[in-house]
Amino acid sequence: MQLTYELFLEQTLNGNNYHQLEIFKEIDIIAEDPFHNNVYVKYDVLHRDEFFEYYNRVNDFIIYSFSIPKERFLKEYDQFVDNYKYTGRNARYAVQLKILYPKGIVSSRNKRISFLKEYVKQLIGIKVNLPYTVQEITIGKANYALITIIEREFLGKSNYKYYQKDVWIDSRTGSFPKSDCPEEFKVLKRKKGDIQKDKNGKLIPNERKFSTCVRVFRYGMRKDGTSCWDIFINDLKNKLINSLKRIFSKKAGTGKVLHKRQCKKSYHPLIRRRLSSINYAKQTIEYTTNWLLKREKEYLKFKEKPKDFTIQRQHDQLTLWNSSEWRYMGVEKTKAYKQIESIFEKFRSRFKKEEFHDNEGNVRKIQHCYQRVDELEENIHLLIKMFFEDISAVQLSVDG
Repeated sequence: MQLTYELFLEQTLNGNNYHQLEIFKEIDIIAEDPFHNNVYVKYDVLHRDEFFEYYNRVNDFIIYSFSIPKERFLKEYDQFVDNYKYTGRNARYAVQLKILYPKGIVSSRNKRISFLKEYVKQLIGIKVNLPYTVQEITIGKANYALITIIEREFLGKSNYKYYQKDVWIDSRTGSFPKSDCPEEFKVLKRKKGDIQKDKNGKLIPNERKFSTCVRVFRYGMRKDGTSCWDIFINDLKNKLINSLKRIFSKKAGTGKVLHKRQCKKSYHPLIRRRLSSINYAKQTIEYTTNWLLKREKEYLKFKEKPKDFTIQRQHDQLTLWNSSEWRYMGVEKTKAYKQIESIFEKFRSRFKKEEFHDNEGNVRKIQHCYQRVDELEENIHLLIKMFFEDISAVQLSVDG
C-alpha cells in the first residue's frame, strides 16, 4: 500500500486506518476548495456594525462563554473599544468562523460541544479567558457552527487593578533590577495578584475591563510581499482535523512523544504565538506518527521463546520474562515501522536544534523567540509539509 501525501490527508479525514470510527461518511460540501474538499472553514472579521447586528439578532447559543449577561457585556465592550481603538481606524470587534460539522458528530449534542470546545482551545492556543459564543445553523441539509471569538481577555471580574506579575526592585537603588543584578539584591516588592494602590495607599479602580494586547487571528507577509493567507486558512482547517482526532480517540495508543512548551499567560503575546505554532506542529507530527505506528503494530512478528527458556523466581513472584528479556528474544519490526520511527526521530532532532534545511538546502529557523512571527509560521507550515512528504514515501504493510 503506497500512501501518498494527498491520499494520507484524504484517509485521515475519512478516519481510515487511524482510528476506529469514521469521521466523514461522505464528501462534505466544499466545491470551491479542491485541496480540502472535506473541510469547510469560512473566516470573517466583524466590525462594530456587523458585531452589534449579529448579537442584537441572535440569542440562542449552544455555547455562551460571556461571564456576565449579554446586554451588559456588549455595553462594556463597546465602551472599551471606543476608548482604546486607534484614531481613524475601523476597529475589529470580533472574528467569526463558520465551520461545517463532520457527519459523524451531527447527531450527538455532547460530541458537538466537546468538539467545539477543543477546536476553540486549539485556535486560541493559550490559557486566557477569551469570550466566545457558538451558534448552530442549518442551510439545506448541511449543519454549521458559527463561532464568534472576541480577541480581548475579559478582566472585569475585579473592581480594582491587580499586579499581573511579580514586581522586584534592586535594594541598592530602589529601582527595577537590571539584567546583571545579583540575586542577593533582588527584593520582591509586590506579588502577582496583589491589588494595586496609589501613592496615598488607596486602591486603584479597574477602569479597563478587557486586555489590550491579545491578538490570536493574524497572518503576515512573505519576504516577496505575498500574503500568508493560504497558510493561515490551512492551519484553521488542520486544527479542525486535530480536534476531531482528539474527540474520537482520547489516545492514539502508547507511542512517540514530542515535548510541548507551556504557553504561560505571563509570556509576551508574540512569544505565546510562536510557542503555539511550534506546539501545533509537534502535535500534528506526534499524532500522525502514533496513528501509523498503531496500524503497523498489527504486522509486528515476535520470535518464539527459546526451548531452554525457564521460569525464574524474582522477589517471591513468578515471572516469565521482563521487558529487557523480551527485547532480547526479539520483536521483528516491519520495514515501514522502522521508516516511520526514523522520520519521527529526524523531526524530533529538528525541533531540538530549532532549525532545519529545506529541500533547496536553506536553513529555516523555528525559534520561540528572536524570530519574525510570520517567518516562523511560514517555516512551520513548510516543516509539516516536508513531514508528510517523507511519510508519503513509506510503503505501509498489507496482508499477505
